[in-house]
Amino acid sequence: MSGLIICLTGGIASGKTFVSNHFSTKNVAVIDADVIAREVVEVGKPALSELVLRFGQDVLNIDGSLNRAELKRLAFQSKKSVTALNQILHPVIGSEIKRQIKSTHQSMKLLVIPLFKSFMLDAYGINRVLLVDVAASIQIKRVMDRDGVSQPLANKIISSQASRSDLLTHASDVIVNDGTINQLRLSADLVYAMYLEMAGDIIAN
Repeated sequence: MSGLIICLTGGIASGKTFVSNHFSTKNVAVIDADVIAREVVEVGKPALSELVLRFGQDVLNIDGSLNRAELKRLAFQSKKSVTALNQILHPVIGSEIKRQIKSTHQSMKLLVIPLFKSFMLDAYGINRVLLVDVAASIQIKRVMDRDGVSQPLANKIISSQASRSDLLTHASDVIVNDGTINQLRLSADLVYAMYLEMAGDIIAN
């Protein structure tokens, strides 16, 4: 039984983490691409070795673990380096997402995928795409405040992700996160209630 598979997406600092954490309190299986991305580059993992080959020893800390800040700085210097980063990480992340989908048995599965692409609909059997949307000006400020990065770097990070227009094109459902946390929680609850009914229909059929 695959149940209802939802892709939660949105740009950096859009509010995806809050929504996914909120869903996880409701017996929803959360499969987070960012969490998986951290796990596949742990010490001893093949992807970490590939990153060192591509970006150099500077991406390692003294203890041999990944220096994420340095990797981010190097990777976002050009489109070519962003592409190289994605070519290393995306295949191993995708394989792990598929493995977790098969191994979880809840009636509702939430795939948290910031870099959503249309091919994922078929690749992961996605039924709905939930977009947490936020204005670019708010997004830039949140990234600068949260990560302590400059505005130019924040702009580069945001521009490397899927555009708002592309995400809106593929979204089945949209939560606009331009208000308070309580408003975001209420919006998430309303969407969850709709998904719960859909999951029941899938199981019944």
